Amino acid sequence: MCSAMAIPIRRLPYPVLRSVFKQMDPESLVNFIRTNKSSTKLLPGMSASVSVYYNSKDPYIVVTTASGIQSELPIGDYRKLTKVFKWIELDCLKIVVSDRFKCLRLLSLLKHCKFTSCNYLIIEPVEEGFVLRKQALKDIMKQLRTINQMIIEVSMEELPENIDTSLAVTVTNGDLLEDHEIMFIDAEEILVDSSRIGDTGANLIIKNWMAHGENLRYLELRLADEWKMFEDDHLGMEWLLFDLEFQIRGEGRFETKHLGNVLNFEEGFDIERDDGKKATIVRTPDTLYFMVWD
Repeated sequence: MCSAMAIPIRRLPYPVLRSVFKQMDPESLVNFIRTNKSSTKLLPGMSASVSVYYNSKDPYIVVTTASGIQSELPIGDYRKLTKVFKWIELDCLKIVVSDRFKCLRLLSLLKHCKFTSCNYLIIEPVEEGFVLRKQALKDIMKQLRTINQMIIEVSMEELPENIDTSLAVTVTNGDLLEDHEIMFIDAEEILVDSSRIGDTGANLIIKNWMAHGENLRYLELRLADEWKMFEDDHLGMEWLLFDLEFQIRGEGRFETKHLGNVLNFEEGFDIERDDGKKATIVRTPDTLYFMVWD
């Protein structure tokens, strides 16, 4: 009867060793460098993407190698990742916030791994009704200078203003945000799924684009019911189109680049800026659609 014989990994030829390392999962690679201080010298240059799931109880990291091999690691292993992988990118950062939310540990991770951008930032509450203060996320936004898509599922009285242009921002609960807060979102595409804004506020958002809007390409804003609107706001087309020069247009079709939405409309209102940029306003009973044409 033959028994398996263990082969010391350090005695393998380097081309074979390189191939072995690239087929190992991230957890095994982290454990390997713990065996000896010189272990990192054997590792080839490898890359990985990281998703961070951060909460007050059990935060963790999901690491995916270039070969598609994945491991879930405790958040404390982030310092080992920079020794294993030469190139690391932050794919998704999901933050679950609560009254006990503290971001010091998360900031240490972002700074140590030198993350300055991520593809997706998701912020959600641990329970419904929790309101997140802007200050709680200020330092995180300062570290992550570029965020491709942001999904905000927590109520916020104010949005962080120090974010570079995002491709898309989704605000699931915008009931505490006023029209000027929506104007501060510097993104190509914005979806606000719930709000206390009516046609008066929507009119001000459109006028802000007319005056100096640079990046906005698409806005989908769920308008408030009359009973929950902010004071001095109103519903009605006369308020939406107030003091705007427009032309009525027929049916059309608009596709978003990042949110994955396609809007087919039967009628709209075309407006044009002094620089020649054109946009179309479409109003349904409960939603404003604002589309800027390329």
